[in-house]
Amino acid sequence: MGVFHIPQAEYNCTQAEFYEICTILLANYRANQAALQAFKGKYTPTWGDDFEAAITAAQALPSDEERGELSETLRLEMIPLNKTCCNNWQDLKRYIAEAFSKDIQKPKLEAAGSLYYEKAADFNWEQAKAMHLDAMQFMTDHSAELDMGGLNMPAGFPGQYLTDYNAWNDKYDLFMPARQTKVATMNKVTANNAVYKDYAMVLCSDGQAKFRNSAAEAQFFVWETIREMVSPPSSASLKVTVSFDELDAPAVGAEVAIKKKGTNALSTATVGVDGSVTFGSIDPAVYLWSVSLAGRQTQSGEKDVNKGTGARLTVRLPLV
Repeated sequence: MGVFHIPQAEYNCTQAEFYEICTILLANYRANQAALQAFKGKYTPTWGDDFEAAITAAQALPSDEERGELSETLRLEMIPLNKTCCNNWQDLKRYIAEAFSKDIQKPKLEAAGSLYYEKAADFNWEQAKAMHLDAMQFMTDHSAELDMGGLNMPAGFPGQYLTDYNAWNDKYDLFMPARQTKVATMNKVTANNAVYKDYAMVLCSDGQAKFRNSAAEAQFFVWETIREMVSPPSSASLKVTVSFDELDAPAVGAEVAIKKKGTNALSTATVGVDGSVTFGSIDPAVYLWSVSLAGRQTQSGEKDVNKGTGARLTVRLPLV
């Protein structure tokens, strides 16, 4: 099986900048369409409409932030539902202790999912699912022993456990595809790259060729010139908030590092008692980031930081 590769953006700017630059290029095209068509016959009004449609379609695809918001919302909704299920499992543990002699309680508890409990209670969703399924199967297989003639496990308990599990599992079924963002990211970047190569760069090359003897008009079709106009240097900031994955508490002491993509200059800061660090007066760009702390899994990724938006990034550090 081949290795799954996510395509890299071929444009040297953030996605927000990318769409703004393309929109300005489109406006410049329409203002100079007749002259460009005289240079190359393909540059008709329809070509401009196609360029606009390609920009609109690419922009409509969900961004990393939109996908991340959905998975984080679902994760937060799953936490109390999982706590209810884990409380049910603790009740089942007491019913097992009542129904079976001490010498066989260990294998009975393991059959009911006890080996998964610690990680399930710590928000490992795959372990939680396995534990709850084992628990419900155990109740089915040992219903008479657990009931003890009405003296132990209530008759309605298995049904309540199933109801609570289904409420959690409905969120889990939505959460799993929401956190798998590779295909969606690939589609977004592929669409952007197509706009960049098939329209923006072609137009820039031909626009500069057409207006080679008029520097003022040629600048309308220089990508970097438009980019600097859209996002002047040092006009952005990034606030990174870091907390522990298993509880909403600041990850004090965590080290945050950011690096502008394509450069070697690294900026670092340490998370304080408020749980955040801010990198101010930085260039609008795509940044590579990482967050590390002893005993926690290092997290890393990319972040678009746009002009004047006060970009924000939330990171949760799971246990190693």
